[in-house]
Amino acid sequence: RIPLGLFSQYTAAGDIRTIERAFPEMKTETTGHSQFQLLLMRLWQIVRDVTKLEHILQIIAHQVAVYARFGKFGSNAPEGIHQDGVPFIVSALMVERKRIGGGESVVYGEDKKTVYLRKILRPGEGIFQADTGSPFWHDVSPIFLDQPAVYKEGVRSIFGFDIRIL
Repeated sequence: RIPLGLFSQYTAAGDIRTIERAFPEMKTETTGHSQFQLLLMRLWQIVRDVTKLEHILQIIAHQVAVYARFGKFGSNAPEGIHQDGVPFIVSALMVERKRIGGGESVVYGEDKKTVYLRKILRPGEGIFQADTGSPFWHDVSPIFLDQPAVYKEGVRSIFGFDIRIL
């Protein structure tokens, strides 16, 4: 584990995600957990299997919770269809979905119109894909309360991973 410091994504010029931002780091109880460490090792194995080479990787983990409230949607990708600026990503590994609709993950082709995958991920499911330099783009639809008359808040919690080859 290395301190991240400021974070930005290497995307297209003018993309707001190129601005350096500071986020709180994940808790050591999370990153040091044996199952999280196993997940990181499995990501390394997947990259090895896809590239047919053993690499040293930098894996940046994002722990994200998006909330929907009465009358308010929650969005994890306000930029729309995009790439994240690294060779490989896990755009979302679903941890929790509670009291929400929406949150549909979509993988598009190079034309940003052809849909290769459209799926509402359930806890334990995720999407690994090639990113920058590939023909694949991705997006996720906003979330909304599935029963606004009953609940005041819903949540979609994920881990995302940016995977760089060093």
